Amino acid sequence: TSVGQLLEHRLYDETRNQIEALASRFGFLDGRFTARRLEVNTETNDARFILNYDAGQRYNIGKVQVEDTEFNDQLMDQFIQLESGDAFDSHDLIRQQQLLSDSAFFRDVEVVAQREQRDREAATVPVTIRLTRRKRSLHRFGIGASTDVGPRISYSLDRRWVNRKGHTWAWSTALSPVTKSLTTRYGIPKGDAGKTRLDLQTGYLEERSDSNSTATFKAVVNQTKLLGKNWTRSYALEFIKETYSTEGSPEGVAGVVVEEGAVFGGE
Repeated sequence: TSVGQLLEHRLYDETRNQIEALASRFGFLDGRFTARRLEVNTETNDARFILNYDAGQRYNIGKVQVEDTEFNDQLMDQFIQLESGDAFDSHDLIRQQQLLSDSAFFRDVEVVAQREQRDREAATVPVTIRLTRRKRSLHRFGIGASTDVGPRISYSLDRRWVNRKGHTWAWSTALSPVTKSLTTRYGIPKGDAGKTRLDLQTGYLEERSDSNSTATFKAVVNQTKLLGKNWTRSYALEFIKETYSTEGSPEGVAGVVVEEGAVFGGE
C-alpha cells in the first residue's frame, strides 16, 4: 500500500497474512501480532494500518526422522538433505519432498514439521519424513503388427529396486517372424541423490530374411551424471559383435568394435 491509495480492506488482510506466512516459513513459530487494527478517520478521509508483530525466536531443524523405508542408510543419506541444526525454512522441506518424489523409489512422500512438538528451550522443531514405496515390479506386454516384420509381441520387466542399496534391473524381449531381441540392464546408484549412476547393459538382436540372417551382440558399461534440468554427461564403453550368414555361404563376422567416449547432452 502507499500514500494516496484507495482504501481496500482486502489489502489490510493480505498484508497481515503475508507477515504471518513469512514468519512461519522462516521458523518464527511463536510469532504473534501485538497490535493489529485498521484505523479510519472519516473527517479527514484518511486510513492507516497498524500492524506490530513480535517474531520471537527463530527455530532450527531438530531431529529428522525417516519412516517406512527398507533401503539402507547409505542410499537414504544421498536423498536426505535436511540436517539437524539448520535454520528452519519451509521451502527446504518442499525441496526435500520434491527430491524424494523425483526418485524412482517412492510413490508418496510427506515431509512434515512437527510444530506442536517444538522445543522452545532448544529452539528446535522435529521433522518427520513418511515414505511409501512404489510397486517393486512393473510389467509391460505388447502386441502389434507392421508391414516390415509382420505380427510382433513384446514383454518387459522393470524392477525398480532389487536390494536395499537401490540397485535396479530391467529386462525386455520382442519376437516376430523375422526378428527377435533380448536386452537387459542393471543399474547402480553412485551418489548425488540418484543423479549419478552406473549401468551395465547387454543386448542381442537377430534379424532373418529369405536369403540371409544377422545376429548382433552388444555389451555396454555406461556412467551417467545429471548436470542440470536438461543436461547429462555420459561416459560409455561399448563392445559390439555382429555375425552374418547368407544362404549357400559360410557364417562370417561382420565386425567386432570396442568404443569408448564421453557424451554431453541437453535440450
